Amino acid sequence: MNSFRISFGDSLFDQLQKQTPAEDRIYWCIWVLCFILACLIFLNFIIAEVIHSYRKAKHDIEAHVYKERASMIMAVEAFLPQSYKEAHPNQFPKYVVIRETER
Repeated sequence: MNSFRISFGDSLFDQLQKQTPAEDRIYWCIWVLCFILACLIFLNFIIAEVIHSYRKAKHDIEAHVYKERASMIMAVEAFLPQSYKEAHPNQFPKYVVIRETER
């Protein structure tokens, strides 16, 4: 019972010195089992968080693409002279329509 308590993190380490070799093996077996179980739980949590982040990014990627495309168009239009913009009014509208989807 002491091996079981110590392997789960009980702070009474005095019992470790009094253990027999058989109890010492039980202690390390339980400790390794707990360590592997904790790793599985934490890895499962990490994988769930990664999947959640991926789904969120996948859902918002189209909006980010359109936003980046609009900023690139604005940057190019800033370099064009005003005389070119006045000569081709169909290519340079006064208003930009922005649509957003509801979540």
